[in-house]
Amino acid sequence: MVKDYKLPSINEFHDRRVLTRYKQDLNKSGLITEEAHAFYGSAAFLEVYYTHCKSTNKIHKIDELPRIEEDFKKNAEVILKTFQDKGKILQFNHAKEIIKRVEDTKRLFDSLNK
Repeated sequence: MVKDYKLPSINEFHDRRVLTRYKQDLNKSGLITEEAHAFYGSAAFLEVYYTHCKSTNKIHKIDELPRIEEDFKKNAEVILKTFQDKGKILQFNHAKEIIKRVEDTKRLFDSLNK
């Protein structure tokens, strides 16, 4: 069994939100690969982080952010290919939905820089 993905913290309240979303999405996938943990973990973190920054109207500096965004992008490709190759349409569509959620919240986050 792969260890849980190491999630950076914003604060305790948001850690619980990230962890809950991460576990729910990971369980829906049925995958226990390192890439799955990294994809679902980084997706949950980014979505909560971007939303938190937008709601507080402040960019909270996190040194690991570029690495987390890179993990997300890299592992998204692996996860989509894995589901496609295995013919797991529901999981494939769920992963695409997660990618869209993260992209949508990133657009809100990016609007803070304007």
